[in-house]
Amino acid sequence: MAGDLDSDRPADGIAWHSQASVDVSYSYAGLASRTCAFLVDSFILQAVPFILARIGHLPDWLNMDRSKVPLAFILAYFVLFELSPSQATPGKWCCGFFVASPRGERLPWWRVLLRNILRPFSFFFLIGPIMCIFDRRRRMPHDLIAGAAHFLIPVDPPSFRRPVWH
Repeated sequence: MAGDLDSDRPADGIAWHSQASVDVSYSYAGLASRTCAFLVDSFILQAVPFILARIGHLPDWLNMDRSKVPLAFILAYFVLFELSPSQATPGKWCCGFFVASPRGERLPWWRVLLRNILRPFSFFFLIGPIMCIFDRRRRMPHDLIAGAAHFLIPVDPPSFRRPVWH
């Protein structure tokens, strides 16, 4: 399923044509970027119920041990943010990458859901992180199965550079 999606993609990333008729190249997000994004998202997932509890507006479905967040809430967090226009959770956005198909297209809802349901299985025996290091497109098993890739957002694409005044 995923193999046919990325058969025509180069290993070094993809290029889109920007509005200013300049090619913008994207590369793949590696393990360090993905780990940093996951740490930011984990902090957010722990901080939101804590803050809501402190101000006394914790919904009943979150009223539990403050150190644990319901799995459905975590799944919804990742799925809804990856389906948003930014195609990234706040952690991914802060670290400068987004989730898309290997061709750079937006993932359909069912692939985003499948990817996030399978995410925990990528970490059995550290298979996912090891694959991410050695895969040329920096994907883990849940990315391969769902047909997804993580692309770094160019920091300074040519079409958005400010003019240099001499």
